[in-house]
Amino acid sequence: MLPPSRLFLHLYAALWKLAQEADFSPEELNSLRQELHHFETRVLKMHYLEAELRMADARRDDPGDDDHEHEVREDSEGRRIMNKNLRKHAETVEKLQGHLERTIAARHSEL
Repeated sequence: MLPPSRLFLHLYAALWKLAQEADFSPEELNSLRQELHHFETRVLKMHYLEAELRMADARRDDPGDDDHEHEVREDSEGRRIMNKNLRKHAETVEKLQGHLERTIAARHSEL
C-alpha cells in the first residue's frame, strides 16, 4: 500500500490528467488546478491531524511517565475534541474529492 503522501500524488495526477483530456477551457482548467491545490492543502492538514493523534497516543502510552494516570484523565476530553476535528476534516476531504471526481468525470464523459 502506498503511503498517504504518495497515494495523494497518484490521485492528484490521475484527476489532473483526466481534466486535461476533457473539454475544459483554459479558465476552467485553471479553476480546477486551484481546487486541486485546495484539496491538497486539506489532505495535508488531515495527515497532520492524524500525526498529532499518533503523537498524543505515544505520549499517553509512555511507561516512563510518572503522571500517566493523571494525563489519561485530562487527555480524555482533549482526545474527544481531536477525534471530532479529524472526523470533520476527513469528511470535508471526502466531499471535496467526490466533487472533483464528479466534475471531471462529467465533463470527461461528454467527449
